[in-house]
Amino acid sequence: MKKKILSLALLCACCSELLIPLQAQEKTIQNNRWAWKTNILEWATLIPNIGVEMDVSKSTYNKWTLGLQAAWNGKTNVKSNQKIQLGACDVRMEGRRYFAPSTHVKPGKQRKNRFWRRYYWGIYTGYTDYEAIWKKGATGKAIHAGLTSGWQVQLYQNNSGGGFDLDLGASIGAVYTQYDRYEWKDGCMQLKEKVDWKWLPYPMLTEIRLGIVYRFTSIRYKYNKSKPAH
Repeated sequence: MKKKILSLALLCACCSELLIPLQAQEKTIQNNRWAWKTNILEWATLIPNIGVEMDVSKSTYNKWTLGLQAAWNGKTNVKSNQKIQLGACDVRMEGRRYFAPSTHVKPGKQRKNRFWRRYYWGIYTGYTDYEAIWKKGATGKAIHAGLTSGWQVQLYQNNSGGGFDLDLGASIGAVYTQYDRYEWKDGCMQLKEKVDWKWLPYPMLTEIRLGIVYRFTSIRYKYNKSKPAH
């Protein structure tokens, strides 16, 4: 009997040693719900921007996120003595659903090493105050909403499991806008037309993303688990 009790105690101790790292890992994954991101393309056009994204649940099976991002490079008031005027103030919210590529391999084909990619789709809504004039152009305001899609891959991973990810994607949506048309003439910027609020007759591409995302848990280890079927 003593040998059985001793054997059972040793078995419990070994199991606890195995479970503790798993529980710690589970806790780490659950706590790392935040990501910080920026769009390089907007920086290239001299528009500073930053965004934040949060998992909607602590569950390791969660694949939904909520995000908020903003871009701003100054006031968008038209200056009468400048031929080139570019400005933007953009704020948008979005919800994303991530998913991993299928690991199923058809007979006779080799598996491609793409398991660490994460694709996503979602919806967004935003407000933009814009100014785009190059001798001719417009300044105005827009409210827009629509669909967003893209994919992400790992760029760099640090020792703690976090790091930088690459985000490639785009957003397209319906646009409700008001704007004024300007033209450079006789040595100054002149107002040519005022257009009241209206819906544009076609969807517009409202964002192209070449982004860098910092996560405390790299995208390679997220959004790849599904609840087991019962």
